Parts: sequence; C-alpha cells; structure tokens
Amino acid sequence: VSSYDGRQDIYLKDQTVQQYNDQLFSLNKPTIGAMNFMEKGGELYFQPAADGTYMQMQTQEKTPVLKDSIAALHYKKLYSFPTMGFVIADRPIKGEFKQISAPVSEKGKYAYDALYLNISSGEEKKLVMLYGAKNAITDPVKTSVNGLNFTVKYGSKEIKTPFSIKLRDFKLERYPGSRSPSSYASEVTVMDIDSTFDYRIFMNHVLDYKGYRLFQSSYDPDEGGTVLSVNHDYWGMLLTYIGYFLMALGMFVSMFWNGTRFMDLSKRLKKLSKKKLGIFILLFGLSSLSFGQEDPISNIHKYKVSKAHADKFGKLLIQDFQGRVKPINTYAIESLRKIYKKDSYDGLSAEQVILGAQLDPRSWSQIPLIHVKSARLGSKTAKELKVKDGLTSYVNFLKENRYFLHNAVNTAHQKKFSDKTGTDKELINLDERFNVWERVLNGSMLRIYPSTIDPNNKWFAGVDKKGLVAQDTMMLKVHKMYLYLLKEAVKTNDYEDVDNFLENIANTQRNLGASIIPSKERIDLEIDYNKQNIFKKLMFYFMIIGFIFLILAFVELFNPNSKVVKRLLQVFSLLTVLGMLAHIYGMGVRWNISGHAPWSNAYEAVVFVAFVTTLAGLLFSHKKSKFTLSSTVLFASFLLAIAHGSMMSPEITNLVPVLKSYWLQIHVAVITASYGFVGLGALLGFVVLLLYIIRTPENAKRLNHTIDELTYINESALTVGLYTLSIGTFLGGVWAAESWGRYWSWDPKEVWSLISMMVYVFVLHMRLVPGLKGKFAFNLASLFSFSTMIMTFFGVNFYLSGMHSYATGDPVPIPTWIYLAVLFLVLFSVISYLRYDKFKKNKKRK
Repeated sequence: VSSYDGRQDIYLKDQTVQQYNDQLFSLNKPTIGAMNFMEKGGELYFQPAADGTYMQMQTQEKTPVLKDSIAALHYKKLYSFPTMGFVIADRPIKGEFKQISAPVSEKGKYAYDALYLNISSGEEKKLVMLYGAKNAITDPVKTSVNGLNFTVKYGSKEIKTPFSIKLRDFKLERYPGSRSPSSYASEVTVMDIDSTFDYRIFMNHVLDYKGYRLFQSSYDPDEGGTVLSVNHDYWGMLLTYIGYFLMALGMFVSMFWNGTRFMDLSKRLKKLSKKKLGIFILLFGLSSLSFGQEDPISNIHKYKVSKAHADKFGKLLIQDFQGRVKPINTYAIESLRKIYKKDSYDGLSAEQVILGAQLDPRSWSQIPLIHVKSARLGSKTAKELKVKDGLTSYVNFLKENRYFLHNAVNTAHQKKFSDKTGTDKELINLDERFNVWERVLNGSMLRIYPSTIDPNNKWFAGVDKKGLVAQDTMMLKVHKMYLYLLKEAVKTNDYEDVDNFLENIANTQRNLGASIIPSKERIDLEIDYNKQNIFKKLMFYFMIIGFIFLILAFVELFNPNSKVVKRLLQVFSLLTVLGMLAHIYGMGVRWNISGHAPWSNAYEAVVFVAFVTTLAGLLFSHKKSKFTLSSTVLFASFLLAIAHGSMMSPEITNLVPVLKSYWLQIHVAVITASYGFVGLGALLGFVVLLLYIIRTPENAKRLNHTIDELTYINESALTVGLYTLSIGTFLGGVWAAESWGRYWSWDPKEVWSLISMMVYVFVLHMRLVPGLKGKFAFNLASLFSFSTMIMTFFGVNFYLSGMHSYATGDPVPIPTWIYLAVLFLVLFSVISYLRYDKFKKNKKRK
C-alpha cells in the first residue's frame, strides 16, 4: 500500500484502485469498496458498500499510510490516508475475472447478455465486451484500434418520440390487507409544442397521442418508477382490425347464406328428419371416493355450539390472505373441505367445527379429521400417523412436541418436480392440510378484527398480539371475552349475551371496515350460494337424468311407436332445460358475489364449458332425435365432476389487474364457448364409431340414417366451434394489443389455440381430400382432434408457464385414468374400423 503526491493509489497485486471525487472504485469488487465507519462501545466497525450491516474490525489499531511509505496489508484493518480511509473487506483473490456463458437452464436468471466483439484494423486487434438486453439502453463503449476511434453499443435501439412524458405520480393499489396488487396507474403529463395535458395510464387504459400508444407495462420494485411500453403502428392496427371484422362477418354470413356448406348441412338434416332415426348407448363407469370415519371423541360435544349461533357467526366477515372480505361461512367450508374433504363433520356444520376448535382445541386436536392418502404416503409413515380409514388427528403429527414430518417435508420440497415421487407429493399436500388445521386450532386464521390505523385496511386475528397491540389492545380483550361468553352459553344453553356480543363485533366490522366490506345482501347471497352448492348438485343431477335419457333414447330406437317412451323423452328434455336454468342461476350468483364474470379461473372455466356443451346439445338436438342432447347432458356431468375434483378449487378469488377489463367477458366467453361445440363434435364422433361397431345387416338401414344425421350435426357443431375458436383467438389478440401493444407473443396458450384452429380447419376440409373422404374418417378425426383442445385448456393451464396459466408452482400429476382413457379410445377406434371395413367388404361381395 503506498501513498504519494498528486493522487492516492492503492496497489493490490496487479490491480489498481483509484480515488476520484472522494469515491473509491475497484476492479476487484467487492474486495475493496467505499466504507462507512461507526464507533460503538469503544469498538470500531465498518460497513462494506455491498452489505447493509456493520462488521467489527479484525483489530482496533488504526494504521496511517504516509507519503512514499510501504505498509503491510491486513484483512479487516483500517488504513487511513490524509483524506480517506479504507478497509480490505475480503481476502485478496488470485486469478482472472471474466464473464462466461451461463448454462442454458440458468440463462433466464440473468438480466443482461455479454457480447464480445473482435475489432481489428491493420495488424492491431482488440477484444471489446458489451453488456445489453431487451428493453435496456446501455452506455456505448469507446475504444481506439490502430489510430481509429470506435464507438459500439449493444441493446435496444433508442427512438425519440416527438413529445415528452413526465411522471407526476405512480399509484399502486393493493387488495385490502394483502400484498396482491389490485391495480397500478401512472399519472403522467404529456408535454408537446402543440399542447400539454395530464393523463392517467393504467392496465387496459391506453394513452393515444399522435399515432403513439403508451401502455402500462410494469413498475420498479421500489414503486418509485413506472415502465411504459410504446407502440407506433396506427395503420397496421387499423388494417388488422378491419381484417378481423371481415373474417368474423364472413363466418357469420356463411351460417345463413344460401349455398354455403353450413346451409347445405341444414337442408340434409331436414330431409333426414322425415325418416325414423336411431340412437346409441353410451356406458361408462363412475367411481366415488368415500372416506371412513371413526366415532368422534365424546369431548367435542361438551362445547358444541348451537346451530343458530354458529349460523350467526358464519355471517361475520373475515379477510383472507388475498385481501378478499367474505363471510366466515365461506372460510369455514373452504377450510374443512381442504382438511377433511367434506363440508361437515359428524353432523356439525363447518362453523360449528371452527367454533368448537376455538373453545376446546385440545379435544379437537385428537379428532381424526385430517385426510390422508395412505396408499401414496407409504405404510411406514401411515402407521406412524395412526391412519385409520384415511384419517388421522393433529396430535399424531407430534412426537415429543415436535412436528416429526418436518425433515421429510423439507426434503420433498427441495426435490425437482421430475424427481418427486407420489409419496413426496402426498407429504407436501398433507403438510398443507396439517398447517391449515393448526391455524384453525390456534385461531390465527380468524382475521375478523379491522385495524384502526393500517393504511391498507388490514384485518387481524384476535390472537395476533404482535399486530393488535400496536394499534388497539382492546381487540385482544374483545376476542377473549367473546370466547368466554360463548363457553358459558354452551354450558347454560342461553345465547342471548353472546349473540349481543357477536352483534357488537359485527358493528365494529361495519364501522371500521365500511370502505371495503360487501353489502349485507351480497353476504347473505354468498352464504346461500355456499349452502346450495349448485354446481356440485348439478353434477349428480345431470349424471342421473343423462344416463336415463340415453337409455330411453335407446329404447325408442327399437320401439319407435311407444307413446310412453316419447312422453318420457319430452319430460327429460324439459328436465335438461330446468337444469340449464339452474346452471345459469348459479353462474349469475357467482358473478354477483365476485363482481366479475364467472370464467376467470380454471374451476369457473370448466363450469362454463359444461353449460355451453349442454347449450350446444340443445341447439343441435334435431327434431325427434334426442341423442345429441342426452349425450351432452352426460358429458356436462363429467365436466362438472372434473371441476369438483382435486385439481381445481371452487374458491372465489380476486382478479389480477390485467383481467379487470370488459375483454374478460368478451374474449374468454367466446373462446371458452368453442370448447363446448368441439366437445359435442367429439361426443358425436364417438357415437358414430360405436354405431359402426353395433351395425349389422339387419339394422343397417336404420343405423345408416342415424350415422348420416350424427355426421351432419357433428360437422355443423365443429363449424360453429371453429368459428368461435377463431374469433375468440383474434379477440385475444385485440385485447393484447389494447393491454400491451402487441397482438401475439407466442405464449403457450396462443400457440395451442393456433394449433387447434389449424387442426379443425383440416378436419372440416377432409371431405375434399382424396383418401380421407368418408364419414368414418371424419368422425374418427373429430374424436381425436379434441385432444388439441384438452391440451389448449388443461395442458397449458396446469403444465406450461405463461400468461394464461392457472397453475402455480409444480404442475399437478396426470391422473392414471387419462392413460387408461387414451388406451380405451385407441382400442375402441381399431375395433370400430375393423367392423366398418368388414361390413364394407361384405356389402361389395353382395
């Protein structure tokens, strides 16, 4: 270390550190950096520039470095020059510092690329390294080679707009009591020679000025700055929109214009309706998972809260971790479903279970309430948990007051998804159920007390001492008093005092949380919606009437003159319409409760597809033939069963900012509706293949009419499905252009929507391709082409990452029945083809 006149240099190996303008720079960061010093208790501490904490010196000795002198170098020792001090924070490192390429799997972690250029002039060469990235403006690098000066730059191209933008304020609004953004907006001022004006830019609200469009893209992590994306393509956008409109108009007209393929199919169906037509039988097995149940420990009935008071408690409001304020009734049902897989326990409602757990957590911790998949967990762990009939208790997870699965769960979390076994996945799910039940037992999830000072309207649980003491210690006393009065009421069966106390808590919620709580009517509506459980009941309803409907249609096939059967078919058609009305009512209620269209997540989308499928069956149920409607009713029940399976959650959630747009109602509704029509096509394709299997010379005439009718309806349904899929996809492009300024980003959903469109375009034009003509080929293709739609919806949503994905974290495992279903369809198609080919050859011989 040396010091001399003129400037101060520090020599470390062959690297030079120079001080200019009182700031220390280093070629070997962070080995040397600008330091802050602090003296505390007689001890000297330093703060490295790259670290926010202070470190203690290795020695308290201060070593001055004099002019033209040499001093030994020590680690964590203070050296002082006349105008500065420094510390060697880390040990000196030998070697060469350079940038190298990251592995392919890690490249996404780094914001910048490194570009190396070899610049040569004459015999002189120089290697120059540039940093750059998409959406980044970097400083140019200047260098001289053989007397020539070069300025090179790598990164985005800088284009100046004819006006300036000034950010006056950036506003980020979060859902009350959570970190989830509700919306974010940029308050800007446009400054131009012609005019100056203020404007508010937010998601789906664009600034249009002089052919430029400015979109709210993102914001800085410190929320102090905003990122706007810019688009300048007025004529391109106008021509694109005109093209979209003409395409949609052409599709619409083709459905009604005389001479089009669609109208030709309608005429053929009218001719067939004058003849007697048949139907098919579609049989499939359904299995339900039932859970055994031990006799509950008698102690839990010691503090059994009355149903009347539990219902009143259910009307109290709670704030979930996403910031949605909802009735405790909703929270209680969701929690019990997650833990126990049912809505009630031993005759107790979900609210009674929650209150009982508050009054007597010790007894409830011994109740076998936590659902366990023993087969996946493994016999050893299941035995340690004392699992019986698929259930275990909270206390069985504890050994010597320790959670004995802690290490196993951590190990499971640390594995890559591809390496996780079924046991690992069940351990993770079981850990989640255990933690939910633990928070129910200790009351930490009951965030029912509004804050009096929190600016984001955060609510707290009555046991949250850390959160409540800082703002209102009375809340702790209120919660303890409520539980005390409730316990006394259970003993005396007199709930008057505790009912009044509960009303006081409700009044506190209304007074302190008036700005964020829903109306009383909406609360009551949500509670009724939870109790009715409309879509789950519709699942069983459609399953029963659909199955009987098919049997009756089969009976009519061989007894066409039976008046009783005809009347029963009319009754079941009416029952289907009533079920659809209930379906519409359920979606309308969910829309009212959530405040947004009921197709914003996976559960809602599948429920909506089930409705559209039934609607498509009703629209294409031709004349006397009931096969189309009956099959779609049964298929709707299958979709509702998927919606209520373990892959999806029926929970009502808040919308992310980009979905807060009328485009959610238009784009998603149209493109999701297409799934129903192409699903109908797949069903009819399956039916035709089945008819080919059961066709004999004796029933050939009748079944051929049915095959013709099914095929024409199938083609019509696929045509409507393709139209709605295409229009929905391009409407998505319009939405993307309105939100981000681009139509297409090769997002997995966009790509698979395009693939599906191209597949169905091919299927509908197979009749024009030699060798692919014929009803068998068309129906076979319509059946298997539906796999692209399954991939577009389920595959993308749960297995691929993108803007349209509902999955978070690891994708859910593919159910075993999917593989069995594919195998069945392949074998079924082979058998159908062999029967079709044999019948065709026999006919030629005759």
